[in-house]
Amino acid sequence: MTLSVKTLSETEYPLWNEFVRKSPQGTFFNTTEWANLLSFSFDRDYRIIAVINNDEIISGCLVFVQQKFGYNLITPQAIYPFNGPVLTSPADAKIQKVTAVQHEVLSAIAGFLRQQYHYWILDTTYHLQDVRAFQWAGCSCEPVYSYQVNISDWETCLAGLSQSVRKKVRQAEQSQFRIEKTIYSSSFIDLYQKSYQRHGLTPLIKSQTLEKFLDMAMKLDQVTLYYLYRSEVCLAGRIVLTDTPMVYDLLAGSDDPDGLGSSYLVYNILKDSAGINQIFDFLGADHPQIEKFKRSFGGTLVHGFRLTNKPAFPLSWLIKLRTRQLIRDRIK
Repeated sequence: MTLSVKTLSETEYPLWNEFVRKSPQGTFFNTTEWANLLSFSFDRDYRIIAVINNDEIISGCLVFVQQKFGYNLITPQAIYPFNGPVLTSPADAKIQKVTAVQHEVLSAIAGFLRQQYHYWILDTTYHLQDVRAFQWAGCSCEPVYSYQVNISDWETCLAGLSQSVRKKVRQAEQSQFRIEKTIYSSSFIDLYQKSYQRHGLTPLIKSQTLEKFLDMAMKLDQVTLYYLYRSEVCLAGRIVLTDTPMVYDLLAGSDDPDGLGSSYLVYNILKDSAGINQIFDFLGADHPQIEKFKRSFGGTLVHGFRLTNKPAFPLSWLIKLRTRQLIRDRIK
């Protein structure tokens, strides 16, 4: 192969979207439709880095970029879980050849990033398990976990629920809870804020930004907002994104300290999606305060990788200071 790596122009974005649609790692999150929504909501620019072979895209990644202190950076973006490499379907059935091509492609991406960006963080999907090319390029490769629940069949899904969830569902069914789908997101913003406040944390997304995002997101066919009410009081809200056969747990908020309503809401979302789609992805299971809750729904533990290059001084020092500041701000 004769590979080249470049940043796509906007006129080439339709080619990228078509490539993502056909890729085993491609998700709706990797499309420019989702990227444009995030770019507008969070006031951030994105770029598409593509690996080209014989005038065709065979790999690449859509990343959000910024410039700080004169440095070019690729850093995580809220509500964008997978900015890591997307690969084409293997053309060769032999595992040796598939592995060799993947190493060559990922090495080309790592080399391009090293030339163009002083610091980058990439989060891969769970389909990409071999990231040795980035290790060999000197990057840190840390696992990032999530739980995925099999919802292809409701009876199978029910069998995986923990006794704790089963008990909460029985209690909830006697508590006059009501669940509603809607496009109206004002209550959700309040619930989102209260969830963080209850844990003594600063919300990841500011209210005004979240409002801007939801105004656009709720117009997408892929996005659904669920509310749980007791009488007329809204106790919990959850937003999912459906990218058949996947359903992603996008955002959640609650004013439900005992977790009864939240458990019942997730239970009903799983039931609502079962049989139509195949997998419900909680999009994260790394925080000890929420890992137990997500595990109780009987999902399989999966992981992708966070790939981070090692910047030189003084950028490495600035990043450490910024990281400490972010941690301080979050726990205020």
